Amino acid sequence: MIDITYFLNIPPMEIKNNSPVILITIDDLTCGIVVSEICEIFSFAPQNILDSSNSIQAVKENYSQGIIQYQDKMLTLLDLKEVFHTRELART
Repeated sequence: MIDITYFLNIPPMEIKNNSPVILITIDDLTCGIVVSEICEIFSFAPQNILDSSNSIQAVKENYSQGIIQYQDKMLTLLDLKEVFHTRELART
């Protein structure tokens, strides 16, 4: 299980036995990402990903794949492949 709050520029989470986890698989490696809560799950088409280079970034540089408009919100799409291949992950 991995706490990726470092990449989101927010303080580390307190991980508990009942903390929600999102499972992902990248390059044959399955990991769990600890989250504070899971509010909703939705799908989107890749062509709906907008460039985030001119927007305020909530995540550290190079870890954003873009932004997605969902209902009345703009959501940052994390580049999890980049997050999991970074040397920073070993330091967190």
